[in-house]
Amino acid sequence: MFYLSATGSYNAYDRVVSSHSESVGLSMSVVSLNLTHSYAQGGAEYLISGGGLALSKWNLNAQVARDIQNKKTTQESYLLHYASQCWGLSLSYTVTPGEYRYTAMVDLKGLGSRGLK
Repeated sequence: MFYLSATGSYNAYDRVVSSHSESVGLSMSVVSLNLTHSYAQGGAEYLISGGGLALSKWNLNAQVARDIQNKKTTQESYLLHYASQCWGLSLSYTVTPGEYRYTAMVDLKGLGSRGLK
């Protein structure tokens, strides 16, 4: 239902924390929310937030990654998934700077997944 995690790396030679990541999330029967902060020395610092809704056989998820230092959104992802007893369908839309990607995937239970990008 609720989770909290943190990781980090310490550089003993330079005596600094070279990277760390913290995550918190909440998942109930219908709604899920998550928030992650990550930092890497010499790299970017990101804030990633997401959420989802589970309504019967339908799932809707969204996630946004933002570069904190440059104040720019680096990725947006949206997913709509339908799952019945013997098949499923996923539609996703991903936006990155200069690129838009659409994906459709059919899942035939017992046979695997086949997709189109």
